[in-house]
Amino acid sequence: MVRKNDSTFTLAPYNESNFNSITNRPNQGMVISAVFTLLSKWASAGDRSIMVSIVFSGKALGGVIASYTSGLICSSYKIGGWPMSFYIYSMFGAVLAIPWITFVSESPAEQDEFTCISNTPNKNKSRAIPLYDIFTSKPGWAIAVAKFSTTFANNFFLIEVPTFLSNMFGVNVNKIGLLTSLPSFIAAVTGLLSAAVADYIIQQKYLSILKTRHLFVVLGVVLSVVGFIPLVVNDCNVLAVEILSIVFFAVYGFNSASVFPNAMDIADEYAGFVAGATHTFASCTGIIIPIVTELVIKEQNSLERWMVLFFLTGGVNLLGMVYFIMFSEAEQQVWSEQKNNKDERSGLIIK
Repeated sequence: MVRKNDSTFTLAPYNESNFNSITNRPNQGMVISAVFTLLSKWASAGDRSIMVSIVFSGKALGGVIASYTSGLICSSYKIGGWPMSFYIYSMFGAVLAIPWITFVSESPAEQDEFTCISNTPNKNKSRAIPLYDIFTSKPGWAIAVAKFSTTFANNFFLIEVPTFLSNMFGVNVNKIGLLTSLPSFIAAVTGLLSAAVADYIIQQKYLSILKTRHLFVVLGVVLSVVGFIPLVVNDCNVLAVEILSIVFFAVYGFNSASVFPNAMDIADEYAGFVAGATHTFASCTGIIIPIVTELVIKEQNSLERWMVLFFLTGGVNLLGMVYFIMFSEAEQQVWSEQKNNKDERSGLIIK
């Protein structure tokens, strides 16, 4: 965004691909833990998927709005150019925090909905966080690995696909509204629909919670990997990349019914911490992907090298799915249910 010219610094022209590679990096990590802590108290076992989907659909829809407004703000030098986008979005964050603080309650016990959520446990007593048990938990690592693999693919499309289109086809990414906006909107819609279906399956007891999580993670990963076929079987073109992006983000919404709610399935008491820790692990992909891309295409920026990256992304997705199926669970872990009689003054304990 800033170019150095001798001893002076000047503003570089706005480029949406560069802007998105910065603004779409994982951020506001504390929100993840806070949201899952609240959801663990508000959502019953049969409503977790749809609750998670409703909450995080705002992230996808926010991306749709930002992809359009960012271009308008950054190209309008009368109001200050691209720096104003950061100021404006930060201001909206502060404004939206006001209704959050005003209306959000910590638990259903503070609202009339308390009688409607029958399985909400009494969580008035504070407990120390069993760090050793969490970080050595196979189901916990299953969530972390699955989040890592799906986030790897998600960030690859957000960060590198615009560069791919620009380098290989000379496409002006600023004008591809379909590629930058429609996939995020579709992800929000499919997330809501798949979550509603998953909760219906669980409530009607057609499948267990664990098998439902497995079903949707398989559907999401397999369909996204199948979406890579047009790129490697046929001649790669802009339309194929657009279709692939739409397909991938559509099935990415299936995570709302599979990986994302699983933190509450295994650790209702510590869902916020587990979700935050696994999200942190997955966020590392924002650092890894540019490095891997640079290593692969450094010597030869060709279509064949980019295909290697697409294959790698699909492979990471498949490995994450297999690991999740092998080690995930959907029952409360012993370390989440048991009373902790240790010293709780610090709120953390390693045992």
